[in-house]
Amino acid sequence: MTRQRLLAAIVVYALVSPVTVDAVVIDNMRAGTGVVAFGEPAVAYYAQSFTAITDNLVQVKFLLASAAGPGPTPFHFLITETAGGTGESLQPTNVIFESAELSVPFDPSSPFNRREFTTFTVDVGNLLVHVGSTYAFILDGFVTLDGVSSEAGAALNTDYPNGHFFYYARSPIGGTRASHFANTAAWNDYLDEDLAFRLTFVDVPEPSSIALLCIGVFMSTFTLRRFR
Repeated sequence: MTRQRLLAAIVVYALVSPVTVDAVVIDNMRAGTGVVAFGEPAVAYYAQSFTAITDNLVQVKFLLASAAGPGPTPFHFLITETAGGTGESLQPTNVIFESAELSVPFDPSSPFNRREFTTFTVDVGNLLVHVGSTYAFILDGFVTLDGVSSEAGAALNTDYPNGHFFYYARSPIGGTRASHFANTAAWNDYLDEDLAFRLTFVDVPEPSSIALLCIGVFMSTFTLRRFR
């Protein structure tokens, strides 16, 4: 192979080779210690705090048990920033992601079976977070309140060491989401409990690595032109 062809092959390889992106997972999907009621007329916000392990969150999975009826349990899924540290003073603040309406299916069995779980999967795009910062994902039943009683169940365990389950302890009939988030006295924390969930992050290469690749392509192209 001539020098020109070798350099051309290097340039083509650099241009077409994919940038490696590794998935990093927080897996806490075990339904272990119990189930708590979620929806009307129960608590309208359930939340789980977590610590970001890379700068890009791409997917969240969680377990909810079937709704008691007479219909499904609707809610929105939120990801928020937090304030107040990581303990009992923790509270949600700015919403950085909100899903469209989701729904827990109705189970006509009586009494309804809270041990038959539905796995919900929410793709959040390439959501920018900050490594080491505390965030929360929230099941927001307030935004879908319609006066029809229908409770679902959220699975709990005690396995995740870097966050905890917390909820809004008053019936939020009135006010706004912002006022509820700001009402620090109304959030109850279970420091030894967690929702069942699975977070998938991606470890995107540093900009400096991409810059070095670009420099390599440029230098190879420049050298190739000189030899020509």
